Amino acid sequence: MKISQETSIRASTETLWRTLTDFPKYPAWNSILPKVEGEPFPEAALKITVNLPGGSRRNIEAVVTGCIPPKYFSFESRHRWGEWFFHEEWIFRMKEGTDGVRFVAEVFANGLSLRFRRSKMENSLSRALRNMSEALKERVE
Repeated sequence: MKISQETSIRASTETLWRTLTDFPKYPAWNSILPKVEGEPFPEAALKITVNLPGGSRRNIEAVVTGCIPPKYFSFESRHRWGEWFFHEEWIFRMKEGTDGVRFVAEVFANGLSLRFRRSKMENSLSRALRNMSEALKERVE
């Protein structure tokens, strides 16, 4: 399953990058990922609170899978029972244009658990990416 949200933001990629990787300031603007502990470096371990719309709140342990300043950041998490049960990767891409930045937020998710809650998860993740992108836009513009 792939969920994607694209938003135009009137700011530089550097401004977006600084905001996106300043994890201690997430509680001030990011209600979807209100707590991220760790560093934005390749293969770094992260502890993340994910707060999806609809009341689904969970704590995950993730690993940074990509970090190319100021254009790309991603992390992935696997369920404690294994990737076969649930696996997700969150990806954030930024591309500078003539009137700002095109910010793309994506989540790729798969695993057996989606068989039972795919529709609810698609809806929650779509709303989450939209809310997070709008909050980031409001924060930097």
